[in-house]
Amino acid sequence: MSKLTIVLFLISPFFACSDGGDFHADDIEVFKNTPVWSLAKAIHNGDNDEMNNLINNYPEWLNYKEPKFGITLLFWTIYNSSFHSIGRGDYYEQAKVLVLNGANPYVTDNTGKTSISEAANVHSESMKFIQLCIDSKHTNELSGSLKRKLLSEALIVSSGKNQEEIESVLLLVKAGADINYFNSDSTKTPVSESLIHDNMTLAKYFIVDKGANFDYNIKYMVDRSDWSVLKIIKELDYPKNSKKNKLKQDIFDFIDKNN
Repeated sequence: MSKLTIVLFLISPFFACSDGGDFHADDIEVFKNTPVWSLAKAIHNGDNDEMNNLINNYPEWLNYKEPKFGITLLFWTIYNSSFHSIGRGDYYEQAKVLVLNGANPYVTDNTGKTSISEAANVHSESMKFIQLCIDSKHTNELSGSLKRKLLSEALIVSSGKNQEEIESVLLLVKAGADINYFNSDSTKTPVSESLIHDNMTLAKYFIVDKGANFDYNIKYMVDRSDWSVLKIIKELDYPKNSKKNKLKQDIFDFIDKNN
């Protein structure tokens, strides 16, 4: 069977870029001059009582998509909470109000992103945002294949974070995400993302603990050369007695035994 070649892009465009002086997607005023502006302000101000009052009167606002980026208010709360570790704020309580009232975490924006995939990108405490989305009533309404795809897209995001935290990944896998998922648009897999972002704890979990597929190549855009997963692991250089070197050896031994 031929090996799958994966292309890894080293730089991704920033989601919230603006043009012509327009508001960025992380600015609450992206909802200005839309029907949901009063609810957006209540979210921004942390006024949960006003949020509930407005939602009770206008439940259709929950999944309204502003026209520029196609994001919902739930996406906005989670997107901005993605930056709370560097002082942007944490809108978890507001996200909770939205979800409990029926906001759908699987509504896509203009680029195909969902609130649950953005939840996987929260810098810290991402688990609580992911769990909030999974517990949404809309999760049970998804077909099996669509649920697996959307959770797997979130898994790709969670696998590509530069930290040794794996709890959010465990949560997504338990909920039904596919450890062998291949995104044909971004050309990423959970394994490739864990390796390229140097998360050896996660790489070991996928390959050794869960038996994820490792028989494919990763193409680096810098020189267009193909590297197998095995070669990448061999080339990783860590201090001899370090935790990462021990994890690397565990992965290498497992692959060498099963290749």
